Amino acid sequence: MTPEARIEAPTNVDVVTYAVAELQGGNKPVHLERIAVKAHELAPGSFRWDLDEYADFVDKDKVRVSLTDAEKEEKGALVQGVGIRRGGQSKRSDLWRLTANGAKWVLDNGDRVRFGVSAPSPRFKKGKAEALRRRLTSSSLYAQFEQSRAVNPDPYGFTDLLECSPDAANSVVAQRLDELRAQTQMLEDRDLLAFLDACAEAHADMLGRG
Repeated sequence: MTPEARIEAPTNVDVVTYAVAELQGGNKPVHLERIAVKAHELAPGSFRWDLDEYADFVDKDKVRVSLTDAEKEEKGALVQGVGIRRGGQSKRSDLWRLTANGAKWVLDNGDRVRFGVSAPSPRFKKGKAEALRRRLTSSSLYAQFEQSRAVNPDPYGFTDLLECSPDAANSVVAQRLDELRAQTQMLEDRDLLAFLDACAEAHADMLGRG
């Protein structure tokens, strides 16, 4: 058996997760239709219309189903559908983002998926990577971390880092942290990830973990 034959073929969940990453879904939510086009480009046989005469058409419902599967805990919670609250109820939108789990998954499984679909590696553009590093290292909390590898509880410094209100709900703070961690995963910088872990530990109560 050749080495290529032993590589596990990417599933539909793998492909849509990779598509979100390639569309920079760790930076901001990506619309379903963009993900559908990218997924169809990567694995056209998986997301095409059923009739052969329409084989070149992408079925975005198939892509949505795979994204919904990728969102499940048992699949690793790799992506998250961004909801919009209206009238006190949450409504699912067609925007999807890469979670911190998803970003780590892409780093761990990217080679396998790229081989299976012949895709390039999703990377930050240089300018965005540098901007993210500056955002993290310019935080007042990072100065503490450099000295002691820990940070003191500072709700204003923490929410400033996350770019949200100090009065934000725990769920909002937790999501902002996960968004920032997803972006930082793509930098492949263990020190910056350790900094975010220290921030989470120091502000567990703001994340609903206290």
